[in-house]
Amino acid sequence: MRTVETQEVPGVTIRGFQSGDETVFLKLLKNSFGPLEYAPRLKAEIFGPYFNREGSFIAEKDGSPVGCVQHEQNEVQTMELSKEDADDAAEV
Repeated sequence: MRTVETQEVPGVTIRGFQSGDETVFLKLLKNSFGPLEYAPRLKAEIFGPYFNREGSFIAEKDGSPVGCVQHEQNEVQTMELSKEDADDAAEV
């Protein structure tokens, strides 16, 4: 088992994935990585039945989404947003 260190960020809370977060998750990914040439496939995966909702989390600051993380079989995928991206994500 691998241990992952975490760091608390003041004002940011992490919550579990909720119904309807598919759009939020996709927007956060697009804001993090820019135009995604594989966006249709990614959207189909996020909205599909095999997406790991139990292993997906949304980071929020002041009630607005600012990041997301997904745990996949012994692997953690994270992404961070700039202030501008966080502001754009809040408009979801």
